[in-house]
Amino acid sequence: LGDAEKFFLEIGEIPSLKERIKLQLFKIRFPEKASGILPELNAVRRASRGLLKSETWKTLLENVLLLGNFINFGTFRGGAYGFKLSSLLKMSDTKGISGQTLLHILVKEMESRNIEGGSSIGGPNLFEDLKYCEIAMKVSMSSLRGEMKQLKDGMAELVKGIEMVGPSDLPGDKWLKIMDNFRAKTEKMVKTLDNEFVLTEKNFLEVLKWFGEDTGEGGKMEPEEMFGMIWKFKGDYERVKAETSG
Repeated sequence: LGDAEKFFLEIGEIPSLKERIKLQLFKIRFPEKASGILPELNAVRRASRGLLKSETWKTLLENVLLLGNFINFGTFRGGAYGFKLSSLLKMSDTKGISGQTLLHILVKEMESRNIEGGSSIGGPNLFEDLKYCEIAMKVSMSSLRGEMKQLKDGMAELVKGIEMVGPSDLPGDKWLKIMDNFRAKTEKMVKTLDNEFVLTEKNFLEVLKWFGEDTGEGGKMEPEEMFGMIWKFKGDYERVKAETSG
């Protein structure tokens, strides 16, 4: 017999070979799949918390609302209690009575208002609490939800498969011990990731509610959409600020 034939005869003696290979593939692929989830969850959670705690961001939004109500005074749009987040991106295209865009007017207002210490509200730290939005806008919670389901389904198959394979009479067969140790570590990791996912989703929903956006499953925004709009507005704001100070 050739080497290939001998090899297949040898492995043919291994009990539950097909199941072992399937579970071994899960073990090999697990680290890469799991390691990519936590950084994305952390980015969304930090970006969400940054938006909720930032006093300068809240001041900016208050000024946007005041400016909008001033421009629309006497119309059905005046006296608003809030506005959609997407309205921020329209400010660079909407002109006021002076002919300037609303974003130019907002930038001037923010630059003219001082906080404790003498620096303006619109100073270099205006978007400091929003720095994680740049990373969070690349995250899809629906994709992460799918990845978490794959990990949990894989764990269920791992537990079931280990029980099915059971102990072996083969001399020196350490497969069961190795896989059982892997199962113990992996179960903890998957549970931790699942808890982090639930917490991150809760934080993100809090931000959506704070902005008055839809939180229903059908119309709920993804982080990539919401944080993407905020990051785009940041770029528009900084561009106008550079124009007016140049």
